[in-house]
Amino acid sequence: MRIRSAVGADRDQLWTAVREETVALTAHGAGQVSVERAHEPPEQSPGGSYRSVIASS
Repeated sequence: MRIRSAVGADRDQLWTAVREETVALTAHGAGQVSVERAHEPPEQSPGGSYRSVIASS
């Protein structure tokens, strides 16, 4: 998972919160969820957008 954080944000605290919320998706029927921290920043597509993952309930 690649995360772009706000200037001055605690990146470790942000990662912990994102990981916990993502793994919690298993309680909503998402099946097995595995999350890895990427150290590279998010990459924009040639069209200028970011790839997003949106959970639906």
